Amino acid sequence: MEYKIKEYYKILFALPHPLLLGLANIAILSLILISLGLDLFLFSIYLIYITILGFFLFIIAQALKSPLKKIKRILGTLLIYNTYVTIVYLVSSIMLSKIYAFSLASISGSSIIISLLFGIHDIRKTTIISISMYGTLLFIHAIILGLPPIYSLASILSIISYGMAIYMFLRRYKVNAHNIVELGGLFLLNWLDKRRDIERVFLDLSTITNVSPHIMYCNDIAFIYPDIHFGPFDNVGSSSFPRIIEELLRNNYETIVFHGMGSHDRNIASYKVAEYYAKMIVDSIKKNRGTDVYPGIPFRVKYRDWDILVVPFTQVTLVFLSRPRKGIDDLPYSVQEYAFSKSLTRNQNPVLLIDCHNREMEEDIDINEVLEAIDLVIDKLVKENLGYTTIYKIGKSSIDVTGSLPGVLGPIRVVILDIKGVKVALVYIPGNNMEPGVRDKIISIVKQKNIDYVEVLTNDEHTETGIIAGAAYIPVKDNPRLYSIIEKLVDGALKDLSPRKLKYTSFSVKLDLMASGAWKLAGILEKVFKKTIIIELSYLLAAPLLTGLCYLLVGPS
Repeated sequence: MEYKIKEYYKILFALPHPLLLGLANIAILSLILISLGLDLFLFSIYLIYITILGFFLFIIAQALKSPLKKIKRILGTLLIYNTYVTIVYLVSSIMLSKIYAFSLASISGSSIIISLLFGIHDIRKTTIISISMYGTLLFIHAIILGLPPIYSLASILSIISYGMAIYMFLRRYKVNAHNIVELGGLFLLNWLDKRRDIERVFLDLSTITNVSPHIMYCNDIAFIYPDIHFGPFDNVGSSSFPRIIEELLRNNYETIVFHGMGSHDRNIASYKVAEYYAKMIVDSIKKNRGTDVYPGIPFRVKYRDWDILVVPFTQVTLVFLSRPRKGIDDLPYSVQEYAFSKSLTRNQNPVLLIDCHNREMEEDIDINEVLEAIDLVIDKLVKENLGYTTIYKIGKSSIDVTGSLPGVLGPIRVVILDIKGVKVALVYIPGNNMEPGVRDKIISIVKQKNIDYVEVLTNDEHTETGIIAGAAYIPVKDNPRLYSIIEKLVDGALKDLSPRKLKYTSFSVKLDLMASGAWKLAGILEKVFKKTIIIELSYLLAAPLLTGLCYLLVGPS
């Protein structure tokens, strides 16, 4: 699947504190005053003009419940507006007199506001708002400057018409009944206001799919393999699924939520469905469903780029996939289907593949290589004496460092299993992948505690995906404090080692998954993303030309 869904996550800028925005606006206004040759009359007109414009935008935003309803966003919009006007004025003043260059720049700036409104509202609302707001503003503006009102009105109508033409052109690009302009607006609503309106698109594109969670738990620890992907971004779909589970089990269980196979095609289409599914899983734990399960001796398989930890149990085998040198990212669900089929064919317990997501991917993955590695794992399961035992110990330790370590989005946990004297440690860090080398350092630290096998995993939750300026996400960073915390957690888990009785349960449920709809969205976004940027830039460049043309046709003689 070659579509790059992360293109959808790219944000051009993030707004700083309102005070900084205010200072930036003062700085750019000072530049405008200087460029006007300290003409206080024109500058006063412009100051009144943008004040009324900001007030209009605020009132309209409140009435329509638009994302612009916050003062911070109005200030950010005006900063862009003022910067654009300054550039246009400096260029046009080379060819026109000061007053006409000033008028042209002020009128052309409407393209900034109109393009923003078209991105948030439908064509009808945007057209009515733009004509009424700018028609009034520019009519008064023209009278004060002694320019023909028809010049201002013709200019704004031409700019609005051009914007409408772009809007209608982009609307041709659709996924089912949903056009690219609608998708962009819904994404903005989510990014700015955390509204989940975009889920109606996901649900429309979703496919009802059978999902089978696998759950192992004792009285105070829960291992959950939910058979879904935690995406697509922010607070929509199943992005926050591990956190939902965490909250539901917080007071009684230390939870580790595994990242299985599959990518955005395994996203649950809405938060409500994800919450419903999480409650089903938690309910099966709290009602003590399931049968006793016993561990066998863990082992490693190394094949080409792959380093694989295998922890067998009497009901299911956990297989942790890492790619230490080249990174790993969302293996296709067909790999899990292959592992299930192969293990059952060889009369083995179902093999659950876990994507450890512990190094950012630097080279594409050869899927055939993955399948060959799985074959080797299953061959070894067939040949080895796995030494299942009813006598084992488990120890746990955790600390919540949410917000204090870059890339770490929840409590870090270490769980240690002692199986006939063979110790295996799982270091669980909620987050979206890791910087190169972090896994290796953690493993080195943990092994110094006489641990035989160590694996490090992030859960790839997408709660901070697509909301960060200039980046798709922040991986877990190389940080001395992180290593110090993990060392203490290992000590705590070793001290906590004690006999515990694990139970295993699984069930099937049909859920709305994004399935091929995820790739349809990614495809249309990849197709239109660069084209949209070019078209928007052309609109901003065309506005002064349209205004200049109107000046030639109906301006002062």
